[in-house]
Parts: sequence; structure tokens; C-alpha cells
Amino acid sequence: AAVLVTARFIGKYLGVRVGASISRAPAEVKKYLSFGLFPIAGVTIGLAMLIKQRPAFSSIESIMINAIIASVIINEIVAPPLTKFAIFKAGEASKKHYK
Repeated sequence: AAVLVTARFIGKYLGVRVGASISRAPAEVKKYLSFGLFPIAGVTIGLAMLIKQRPAFSSIESIMINAIIASVIINEIVAPPLTKFAIFKAGEASKKHYK
């Protein structure tokens, strides 16, 4: 699960850096947007259920489902603080407006 979470984060980070560079986004966006892209639990669980319905994955479905669900749990713990960090660091919110 940790490998899956790490691979997802690296992919998102690199994708954001490339996309932000191409679009000439501000430096704050390049640095911090990837932290805001972490929470996607509902989509991930839905895709895991689709895997379960495919006969081609029957031999490894339990391993895949367990890894996916574990990564969702990790993401749900880690994502909210990372999203908050990204929003503040990108300058989209300030401490005086946050309670």
C-alpha cells in the first residue's frame, strides 16, 4: 500500500510540475498543487470494485483490493493536512481568514 501511495504521489507531483510549466503557472502552483490532489477515496474504491467484477483479475483480486483499500485509508489520513498545507503555501488562504 505504501508503494502504491508513493507512486501515485510521485506521478501527480511530476504531472503537476510538467503541466504547470507548460501553462506558465505561478511558482506557488508548481510547488504545492500536487498536495491538493491527494484525496480521491471514492473514485479509488469504485475502481477497485470494478476490478473485483473482472474474471481476468480473479487470481490477484484480493491482493489488489487489500492494497487499494489500505492506500485509501492512508490517503484519507494524510490528504487533509496536505491539502491545507498546499492551500496556505500557494497563498490561496491566509491565517487571518482561517478559524
